[in-house]
Amino acid sequence: MVEQFWLGMAIIFISGIFNGSFALPMKYARNWKWENTWFVFSVVGILFLPWVMAFGFVPRLTEVYGGVPTRVLVLAVTFGFLWGIAQVTYGLSLKAVGLAVAVSVVSGLACLSGALVPLLVLSPADLFRARGVLLLCSMPILFVGLVFYSLASRNREKEQRSDNPTQASSDGNFKAGLALCIFTGGWVVF
Repeated sequence: MVEQFWLGMAIIFISGIFNGSFALPMKYARNWKWENTWFVFSVVGILFLPWVMAFGFVPRLTEVYGGVPTRVLVLAVTFGFLWGIAQVTYGLSLKAVGLAVAVSVVSGLACLSGALVPLLVLSPADLFRARGVLLLCSMPILFVGLVFYSLASRNREKEQRSDNPTQASSDGNFKAGLALCIFTGGWVVF
């Protein structure tokens, strides 16, 4: 039991490192346009690696897919397509409002909706039991935190513009970017 605990902790730790450093390659690709960077990510991370890993780790993968009902495959492809849209809007929101705000808003809303939606779908009666009430109580705290993140980012943006008045806002409208973050954070759970 203890060995499994430490294995789980190691996986969580490594996952945290990967999740925290996902944007690091973009720092070294500043000469690329956002679309180019996201295209490479999409091809490698969404198309190439999953197939390589699936064929590498699932014996007789074609037989497995052959045994899956068509309805299930269509649902998987549909939700995968919707997840792809969420990834693109996430990338656009990264460009519009910056890494700190995009990650915090999208992750916060995704965690909230990722906990709330299954609770409402699978066991709506639990909404007014202990775990549902705790989830409902956490919602205002999350929203206040998101407001603080937004205000802090907006102030930082204004300070950067005042330090360099010739700098044009090429990253787009902050409010539109924040709305995109909110859309993506709520959408990504599906």
